[in-house]
Amino acid sequence: MYHQQSQRPTVRARKLIVSGVILLLVIVAAIIGHAVTSGSSIAVGDCVVTNPDPLSGWNIQKVACNSNPGSALEVQKVASVQSGSTGECGFGFTTFQDQPSDQTYCLTPYSFGFGG
Repeated sequence: MYHQQSQRPTVRARKLIVSGVILLLVIVAAIIGHAVTSGSSIAVGDCVVTNPDPLSGWNIQKVACNSNPGSALEVQKVASVQSGSTGECGFGFTTFQDQPSDQTYCLTPYSFGFGG
């Protein structure tokens, strides 16, 4: 009986160590995930292109304002960002509702050197 009682603290210590390691891994993954998403987040003043995506319907990507994305794509500038993917933009703006990131982007046409 004394032998069984000495095993319990060892099992508890192992469970505590394993739980601590798992918690640490979850925290590290959350930090990395946040850094990746905030690094590619789109903000007011950024230049973007939108293009069809076979999986999601449409895709929005941040690009350099002086880039040439190709003849089929138009560089647009983000005028405002709304929380939620069901927002609407006013007359003259292109409304891009990004459901995965739960944002609505109001976009204006942008030509390098003209209106930037």
